[in-house]
Amino acid sequence: MYYLFADEPEVWPNVVPLVKDLALAPRAGTVLDAPRATIMNVGIRVRTTGTLNAVLEEFDGADWIARDRTECLGGDTLWHHQLRHPEFRLRLENPSPDGEVTVSIDLNMPQRPEP
Repeated sequence: MYYLFADEPEVWPNVVPLVKDLALAPRAGTVLDAPRATIMNVGIRVRTTGTLNAVLEEFDGADWIARDRTECLGGDTLWHHQLRHPEFRLRLENPSPDGEVTVSIDLNMPQRPEP
């Protein structure tokens, strides 16, 4: 889906590597803090060697609230989320009882060009 923003200046992609080759033990989890968003859209690419549960949480000023979640299977998973708040993080969990999972995550956080 494509939206026109006639009053918005140009927007450029900004790919931010969040984590590379992180090993998650069976039934383990971690939380990855992301940079503050300036435009309220984020594209997420999760590259994993096995099944992984990912939850996007946003900080509303008082608490972290789970806004979106997905199950990432082995390979690449692409995921888009429209943010409500600029501060967010990803919570990752390896649901497997016996297999380690290696994960790499890149974020596409669009930005406006410098004036």
